[in-house]
Amino acid sequence: MKGKSVLILGCGDIGIRLGLKLIEDGVRVIGVRRDPSKLPDSFEKLSADFSEPGSLAAVERLAPDYIVTTLTPSGRDEAGYQRGYVDAADNLVRGLGAHRPQHLFVVSSSRVYAERDGGWVTDDSPVAASGYAASALLGSEEILASIGCPYSLLRCAGIYGAPGGRLLRKVAAGNVAPAEPVAYTNRVHRNDVAGFIHYLIEDSNSGASLHREYLVVDDVPSPRHEVEQWMARKLGLSVIEQTKSDERPVHKRCRNDRLKDSGYRLLYPNYKAGYATLINS
Repeated sequence: MKGKSVLILGCGDIGIRLGLKLIEDGVRVIGVRRDPSKLPDSFEKLSADFSEPGSLAAVERLAPDYIVTTLTPSGRDEAGYQRGYVDAADNLVRGLGAHRPQHLFVVSSSRVYAERDGGWVTDDSPVAASGYAASALLGSEEILASIGCPYSLLRCAGIYGAPGGRLLRKVAAGNVAPAEPVAYTNRVHRNDVAGFIHYLIEDSNSGASLHREYLVVDDVPSPRHEVEQWMARKLGLSVIEQTKSDERPVHKRCRNDRLKDSGYRLLYPNYKAGYATLINS
């Protein structure tokens, strides 16, 4: 990998973790974000509001060997998702000009899968634009897949790993989901997201043929109630059971077959392994 270059578009927490791994391999890492001052000194920094036309014109000149997109919405409304995903993807295509990377990695979300009733989802399960968020994600996937180079869509389940994250705060406040109706949840630790992308880049650099879709998730989809009750016990809390909800859950159970088949080994194969580290830290 020494001497190669990787451009990480939207270089936030996952991008920084990935970039630090790549730099250890002797890779030139170019981090692109609105405020690059937050990037490590070892990164080459590019400031860009990539939802704006022309903001990525420098990409063709930089000519990275690999590109990783870790896009986020610029706002939580429909317009914010459109700018953060669709407009950003379109601007990257324009900014590439005549350059084509060896491989493009698109970090997306498992929310694009059509399943909504608790059934099993695999890497190549049907997708659906159910809501403006999923529509924007799928729109950006389609644009980036049209670049004309090898690509992989990395559809991540709920990414966690930050100390004092949202779910930990929720449970610490005594707010635990009811046991019924059962609602399955899927997750993946942020270190495994960065680790898996790093693994795939190394594979690609070695000449391996990669899949176009990967479901990036741990080994154990679990009922939300089970997860939150376990967390409450680990936190030493006495939690009052919430009453059964009459609302029908929208949920799925995700499988990570291609991730496993790739040879990558999860650092945190289930929620207990991941959250125990956070709770005990």
